[in-house]
Amino acid sequence: SNDTLYVSGYSSKRILKIETADGVKGTVTEDFATGFTYNTIAIAVDKDDNLYVTDQIHTEPGGDAVSVYKVSSSGVATHVVNIVHPLRVMSIAFDSQNNMYLGTSSTAGKVIKVTNNGATVDSDWLTASTDIVLVNGDTSTRSNFNALSMIFDEQDNLYIGSSKYIFKRLKGETD
Repeated sequence: SNDTLYVSGYSSKRILKIETADGVKGTVTEDFATGFTYNTIAIAVDKDDNLYVTDQIHTEPGGDAVSVYKVSSSGVATHVVNIVHPLRVMSIAFDSQNNMYLGTSSTAGKVIKVTNNGATVDSDWLTASTDIVLVNGDTSTRSNFNALSMIFDEQDNLYIGSSKYIFKRLKGETD
């Protein structure tokens, strides 16, 4: 977000907000967003400057789940959706249409696509078997990745930072 950095405090279950008007010195709001039941993990800002946070995997009716929250400019967290899925969400990214993508931590590799404010969840939007290309490294490893970080470029190509490699998924391959 413009001149603002948000930091997820994993075990403190809170979000810190650091505002920098001049890009150097900042004001830290330690308890900007609090009250999460589980440890906060992934954090991202969408195209409309809305802040989103996921929590750690926990048990919900229907199975293991990760919750997604939207955090208002005043720091109030509102539950958006539970993603019933047995994998930890490590990263969040938004495409140009403001669709949300959740990158998981798994040796199988998976990215979950969430649209319509959580109404539509595609748990198999991107899996290790989907055609992705390796930006650097050995091409034989592309079947395994942990989506530790993700970002879309201006053409809506998705880049996935894994523990050792950077993968690229070209726009339009399985939209």
